[in-house]
Amino acid sequence: MASSGESGIIGLNPESHSSRTETKHITFSNAFGSTPAVTAGIIHIDSASRSSSAVRIDVQVQHVGTTGFDLTAHEWLDSHNHGVTLSWMACSN
Repeated sequence: MASSGESGIIGLNPESHSSRTETKHITFSNAFGSTPAVTAGIIHIDSASRSSSAVRIDVQVQHVGTTGFDLTAHEWLDSHNHGVTLSWMACSN
């Protein structure tokens, strides 16, 4: 049976990669009948405490299909984020 909606929470650590980017593939528990709408949001950031540094992190939903999608977190410049927790939701169009 095709899914009508699904959600989840995932942790990423972009700082642990030399590119300062981490991507994880999310596989839906049941495939959707057509490509779903997917949203993601940040619910927690573990960031280094430096008075002169800003928290810079970009989160993207990419490569959405009926069976899953990719979530990517990227940090840049002097931002040091030890981890980011994301929530996501996929809904039938």
